[in-house]
This record gives sequence, structure tokens and C-alpha cells, in this order.
Amino acid sequence: MTLGRFVSWGRFVSWRRFVSWGLALALLTSTSGCGCCRIVRDLDPPEPVGRHEPPPVSADGVDLGDAAYPPGNDAAPIEHAFWVPSLDPERYRIGYKMPQADAKGLERSYHQWSASVGHRRISADRFHWRPPTRCLGGLHCVYEELDRQDAITLHPVARRFLDRVRGAALDTGQAAALVLTFVQNIRYQIPGDEPFGVKPPTLVLVDKWGDCDSKSLLAHILLRDLGIESVIISSDIHKHTMLGVALPAPGTSFTHRGRRYAFAELTAERAPLGFIDPTLTRPNDWQVVAMRYNPAAVLPEEGSPPIGGAPAPSKGGPIRLIDR
Repeated sequence: MTLGRFVSWGRFVSWRRFVSWGLALALLTSTSGCGCCRIVRDLDPPEPVGRHEPPPVSADGVDLGDAAYPPGNDAAPIEHAFWVPSLDPERYRIGYKMPQADAKGLERSYHQWSASVGHRRISADRFHWRPPTRCLGGLHCVYEELDRQDAITLHPVARRFLDRVRGAALDTGQAAALVLTFVQNIRYQIPGDEPFGVKPPTLVLVDKWGDCDSKSLLAHILLRDLGIESVIISSDIHKHTMLGVALPAPGTSFTHRGRRYAFAELTAERAPLGFIDPTLTRPNDWQVVAMRYNPAAVLPEEGSPPIGGAPAPSKGGPIRLIDR
């Protein structure tokens, strides 16, 4: 269609609507974004490496207690034991209690939303969908939907971490290490049957496994509830998702819109803030995932207030690497 022919349609079709239709058609087929995580799991970060089961919490460890959603339910706690070498004490335990019916309800809600946007898997890592106009085909709308759905169910977990941070007078870097190491310890596994290849973050806790974007979203939500700024970053070339955390750290950082962030690898156990496999920076096609927030998703200020202020929406765009 020539531009002249298009202009003659002006009273029927707006330019914006025409572009939206074109983008929707062009972006109907997409790929899931965690193809390289299995490689990253086998890397050797500067900290102790290898898959080790954390020792049980002993008298010198810290039991963070059981987080429950809905509050007061009598489900058996799902145990998460982990240790943070940079903290003293270094051994921690937290439980998460959610009735099976509620967990199935979360999964059902996610699958219903996915069906509403026409998600249909066509291969192991490719799918069709009809992204909403503002999504332009990006998975940020998927992350936003999971954030909207799961933020409240994760508040009790964030509250346990926040109580520990306040009770032990941890600084912001130590608080971030507590959350990141907790998520890193969760087993890596690709959710082959989940829409978009992304597992709801609450179910990452319930099932004790997830992949790069599922675990990154979980850590992002928990850090936000503690008032620690982070952004989700994604690479199409490397098929990987990580976090950028707005804290000073040795290692590798990047800048985005004048703000500096340290890389956070959620698929390598106990990888320190600032660690990224150098091969994942060449070429550098990393992009910050733009996300809007529902204010109701932020942890209510009851008891101990969050470390920082209310989070701002993250604006998407390329990053600039900062050498070690």
C-alpha cells in the first residue's frame, strides 16, 4: 500500500491504529528468553561454586520463620535453607505456606490471562500471541501481569526479610545479598509447560525451581518490597535475563538513564553482586525491560518500613557497560 493510498483512508483508519495493527502482525511470533541459563549455572563465579545443599540451620543460624499466604493458613511450610557467605551468621532458613488450592488458583489465573492474549506454543522456545497494543510484542507486559498477580502473595516473604534487616541492622548491600542469595539457591529449571516460558514467581517458591526470568522477577519484587531499586534486563542474542541492582559493587556494572547498576546473576549460586560471565557482554544487546507498577503491589508500611522510598517505574532502553 502506498502512502497516498493510506492517506486516502484517513477518515477510517488513524496512523496510530495502522502502526499498531502492523506491529501486532509482525510480532505475532516470539521466543522465550532463557536459552542460555543452563550454561550460566555451570560458571565459576568468584565465590564458592557448585551445587551444594545448604546445611540445616543450627543454633548459630537464623530462622526467619514461616511466611504464609493467605495469612494464618495451616499448610505445611515449604522449606528454603540457604547460606550467605558475606553475612554473619551465614546460615538462614525461611518457610512459605500456601494451600495447594491457592497455588493452583494462581497458575489457573496466569493461564487464563495468557489465553486472553492468544498465547499458543508452536515449539519448545517459540509461541504465537496477540500482544496488547502498548506491549509492542515485548514480554514486559507478561512480567507486569505476573507482578500484578503475585505481588501480594509475596508480601509475607518480603516482610520476613525486612524484619531480619531491621532486627540485625543490616545495611542495604547486606539486605540485597540476603535476598539475592536466597533466590540464587532455588534450583534452576526451564518451565517448558508455562506460557511464554515464564513461571509465576510465587510458584517458584512453592515448587522450589525456576529459570532466569522467573527467578529474576521474584528477586526484583522482593528487592522492591525492601526499597532496593533494581531493573530487569534481557538479551535476545544471549537468550538470558538478569537484574541490575542500583548499589555500588565490585565487578561489572552498567549505566542506564544516568543511573548505575551492578549486574546480578540469579542462576549461579552465591554469585556476588557485579558478576556476569564475560561472554554475555559480547555483543552487548542488553536492554532494560520497561515496567509499570500498580501502587497496590508495593509492600504496605506496617511495622518496619521499607529501606528506601516508593519505587519508580523502570523505563526501557539499552545499557552502557562499565569495565571492571
